[in-house]
Amino acid sequence: FAQNTSSVTRDTFYDQSMLSMGSVACTSLESFDIIVLGDSPRYPLVAAVPAITTGDDPLCGTCWELTFGGNVVDVFAIDIGRGGFRLTTGAMEALTNSTTVSSVTAAFEQVPMSSCGFGESCF
Repeated sequence: FAQNTSSVTRDTFYDQSMLSMGSVACTSLESFDIIVLGDSPRYPLVAAVPAITTGDDPLCGTCWELTFGGNVVDVFAIDIGRGGFRLTTGAMEALTNSTTVSSVTAAFEQVPMSSCGFGESCF
């Protein structure tokens, strides 16, 4: 079967662990005590996700699996992903095994919340 692929880019904006959730589209996550990015149990494995298109989209707080070159990384959706997935430096390094790669095309799919370490009814 054909896999979905997307551009995946490192975005240092999300490297700010103290960045307020008011600075990203998924402010509704504050009601789950995620007040700054670093409060996410997955941080730094957080991402802007292209399926999120509006503020407080129903897909905020979902889990997405990215695959590149045999590496698999599950990221927590926190923002609108215009043009593709945008990852922290740490998540991009985990995906690419490189500190210098800034953009790749990776396979992706939405996966159960348990893949991100949450119970199914967390969000």
